[in-house]
Amino acid sequence: MKLNKVHFIAISFIIWFVGIFFFNYDNMVTPKEKFLLDYVHSVCESSFSGIVTNKLIDKKDHSEKKITIDKNGKKKIIMLTLQQNDLFNYISIGDTISKKKNSLLLILRNKTTDTILKFKFENVKHYNTFSHLLTCSDTAGIQ
Repeated sequence: MKLNKVHFIAISFIIWFVGIFFFNYDNMVTPKEKFLLDYVHSVCESSFSGIVTNKLIDKKDHSEKKITIDKNGKKKIIMLTLQQNDLFNYISIGDTISKKKNSLLLILRNKTTDTILKFKFENVKHYNTFSHLLTCSDTAGIQ
């Protein structure tokens, strides 16, 4: 049986496509991993500091845990997305918090203690399986 030009092109395309798929399989990111990478990257890129003036579990926004900080009269809302309640509960109104860019560490100061906390993203189902994604250095260059 002779292969005509159309068959040859079709078979070549299929072989090329399968080869590209398997070549890139290890580099493929699931939608859940992509969401997590993007979110961790946004947390890494953020920086803030100020005094906690309000805490809110916003029922209108999927029960999102939010804190409001004030620095020199400028207010900023910090969302504690994908964090366990422990972090939200540990922060009190009147505490001073700060976070530097390219870090997952949150520095909390109150009248009696200075505490360093880490964004861990524990509310991600099976978050331990994604531990390799949960660092600022691993999210560098994510678009």
